[in-house]
Amino acid sequence: MARRRERYEIRVGFLIVVALLTLTVTIVFLGRQRGFLRPRYHLRTLMERVNGLQEGAPVRLAGVDVGTVTQVEFSSDLDNPRIEVTMEIDYTAKKYIRKDSRAHIGTLGLLGDKFIGITMGSPDQPELEDWDYIQSTSPVDVEKLIDEGVEVFNTLRKSSQKFHDLTMTANRIAAKIDQGQGTLGMLLNDPRMYFDLEKLVTMVASLTSDVQSGTGTAALLLRDPQLYWNLNNLLRSTTLLADSLRAGSGTTGKLVQDPTLYENAAQFLATVDSLSRSLNQLVKQLQNEQGTLARLSRDDSLYVRLVKVISSLDSLATDLRKNPKRYINVRIF
Repeated sequence: MARRRERYEIRVGFLIVVALLTLTVTIVFLGRQRGFLRPRYHLRTLMERVNGLQEGAPVRLAGVDVGTVTQVEFSSDLDNPRIEVTMEIDYTAKKYIRKDSRAHIGTLGLLGDKFIGITMGSPDQPELEDWDYIQSTSPVDVEKLIDEGVEVFNTLRKSSQKFHDLTMTANRIAAKIDQGQGTLGMLLNDPRMYFDLEKLVTMVASLTSDVQSGTGTAALLLRDPQLYWNLNNLLRSTTLLADSLRAGSGTTGKLVQDPTLYENAAQFLATVDSLSRSLNQLVKQLQNEQGTLARLSRDDSLYVRLVKVISSLDSLATDLRKNPKRYINVRIF
């Protein structure tokens, strides 16, 4: 009984030892894979937005996992509020991360998990030490892109609707044209248009033939050199006339160049102006009832007397023609 118990205890102890060994090997293996047992250092970066980046997200250097995100929190600088991201990086990657390296937020696969990506630095730049800040680039604002995409889609949809309406309008116009409706439809479908065009082409061909053969008025205008010489003489005469006008020769030249005509015209206009002023003064005197003319124009008695005198003279002349002897009495001794 005691031997069985000892054997049982030995088996249990052996299993415990095997389990501990297995656990140790697993921890060492996973530590090598995940880097739990590797020395690490910390880097920080400031970003305007993180687009859902969470603690525990992987950190990749040129696509290779080199660490994890340990903390995501708001910075303490209230004048320029940003988000501070703290990362634990494998010490073996320290020599590749330089001062000119950049950190950015990337997306893993279709699920949209976020990670921090770091670019390799230049060999001539200094390495970043523990708890240094690495420069970052702002991630793409996906929500803004979606909103802009929605606006673009709505614009395209409106444009598509307008294009569809334009296409329908063009189809209706084409149908009317095909049916011979409207001016354009009649021009395209009426056979008389073809015959009219044929007549026009025939007429143009005949006119061209006449011009080439030298017959007809158009051919004479194009081929007869006399027209050219007549036009040349006309231009020459016009040039001579312009020269004579500039020189002041001839009647027309004197009229253009001689100031006497202008002076005479000015004197005539001055005389007319003086006469106009005299007439205006006379009219004012008549209106003011001053002078003999004013009285003659306004006194009716003078008009009546003149009428009586004229009547008496008319009666006298009539009686003189009828009875001249009454007024002419000639005696010869």
